Amino acid sequence: MTSLSSSTFSDKDILNCDLRPSDSSSMLIKISTTVGSILRLPKTTTLVPIISYSSPHFPISTIYWKHHEFEIDGSRRKWYTLNYKPKLFSSTREWQWSPAHNSYVVKYKEHRWTAAPTHSRDSVVATLTPYKKHFLSELEPAILSLSPSLPAVEKAFLMLVMIYSERRRLEEKKEVRS
Repeated sequence: MTSLSSSTFSDKDILNCDLRPSDSSSMLIKISTTVGSILRLPKTTTLVPIISYSSPHFPISTIYWKHHEFEIDGSRRKWYTLNYKPKLFSSTREWQWSPAHNSYVVKYKEHRWTAAPTHSRDSVVATLTPYKKHFLSELEPAILSLSPSLPAVEKAFLMLVMIYSERRRLEEKKEVRS
């Protein structure tokens, strides 16, 4: 596995928090979500770079929950054009921002999300470990790790995919309990 740069979510609500780098070579990202007035369902989640240390341009990125779209640096695309399941009963999905970019296999296994290029599934380039509740102790925060060698657009895309995937997993988990 390649060396990944990690950032910690400042709150268990990954749709409304700061994404804080573990080192000073990355950037602080503000994640904020607007919600509807009646059902309080998320409408848009936006990732905005706040402080950039030595990082190249990081595009403002948005998830449009109601319209089922991602937006990166002004380009909007529907989710159904970005992902598919390679097999009918597979827990993996393949995601690709555009034909000019790599496609990634994204899966949830052993309490974490991983993304690896389709052509090299052993090379994990992104992970998201959700927060963990511990009985009688503090929460262990969620951690997002990305390969520093990824282009900025692909980092932004994988961040959106990971946040989207984790929110969907939590929704499904909540539905099963009901």
